Amino acid sequence: MLVAGNLLGIFMVGKAVVKKLKKKEKERPFNDEDTEIQVVDTEHVATYCRDPLEKLANDDPVIERVLDDNIRKDIEVQDEDDDIGVRTRERYVPKMPLPEDFLSQMECSQDPTQLHDLELSVRFYTDAIYSNQEMAKVFLMGVIRQLRYWILAQDAEPTLDDETSHFLYVRDHFIPAIASDYKELERYFTPETDLENFRRLPMEMAILVSELNTKVDQIHRAQEKLRAEGFDPLDEEAAQFIEYPDSGLISWILENPELAQKVLDNPEQRDDLIFKAWNELFQSKGVPEFLSLQDKLAQSIDMDIQKKDMLVKLESLIKTSSITDLMQELDAPENSAIRSEFLEALNISRDTSHLDLIQKIESQYGASGVSLTTKVIDDPQSFMNLLIGTS
Repeated sequence: MLVAGNLLGIFMVGKAVVKKLKKKEKERPFNDEDTEIQVVDTEHVATYCRDPLEKLANDDPVIERVLDDNIRKDIEVQDEDDDIGVRTRERYVPKMPLPEDFLSQMECSQDPTQLHDLELSVRFYTDAIYSNQEMAKVFLMGVIRQLRYWILAQDAEPTLDDETSHFLYVRDHFIPAIASDYKELERYFTPETDLENFRRLPMEMAILVSELNTKVDQIHRAQEKLRAEGFDPLDEEAAQFIEYPDSGLISWILENPELAQKVLDNPEQRDDLIFKAWNELFQSKGVPEFLSLQDKLAQSIDMDIQKKDMLVKLESLIKTSSITDLMQELDAPENSAIRSEFLEALNISRDTSHLDLIQKIESQYGASGVSLTTKVIDDPQSFMNLLIGTS
């Protein structure tokens, strides 16, 4: 018994004792659902939220030194921009002109019916855009379409001035106003319905501008053609303006009598042409000497009675005969006594420009010598009629 008890005690003393390990809980991910933010010094935060920043800036000596007049003005402007009245005034104002203003710029339009329909569309559009943008976009498309029909009925009149041109008004003012309103109305487009229909509007505006440029180009070409022909394209009643040369004018008149007559029909050119023609003719080579020779012969006829008949014949010859006739008369025996006078008359006549014309003018006015110039000035119409070959 004793031995058995000792053995049992030995086995019990040597038995291993296993300790149970404590299981550590795994930390959960961060979740702030149950977290409360503790605000410290709430009174300080509330103070800065309630008081205006400008007051705090003025109270702080450092900020007060920085806050100059320009910064104050910026603050005032910023406060004004934030005002409800200013925000209301900043709303989009339609650029489309009123119907009355539109008609005042379209006075040169040729088709009253088309213009009336176009004016109604503008009126409907301006009424709708201030109240019903959904209808305004429809009328805007109508205005563009009617402009396409309107321009087909317009003629490229060269008498149209750029200042009153309805083409330039539509191109430079009316269409840009439509484009501006279109950008504003795009906000009211419905993608399912409107974009398919209204996406053509910018393209049609571009086509319209191209057609207007074509009309303007046709007008300018017609005006340049009229100016090249001497007409004033802006004044249908104005006389034709003809360019004539400053030198060689007598020859030009003789070669172009019809153009010379058109110059005479122009009151602005008439006097200048007559004076230049008169001045060129009587200042031409040999003409003053020829007229002086006639005055000299007239004095010799009065003073030399013996040679009077021969000098009268010579005077008549230089008024009516050609150089060939004078040369034939030079060797005639009856003229031997005034051979020196014949030679002088022949040499001067040979060097005289427009000799035949001077002789015709003397016959027309019945005068000779230097006094002929005065006669022509007193009656320039007969002088010009003789030059252009009219009676």
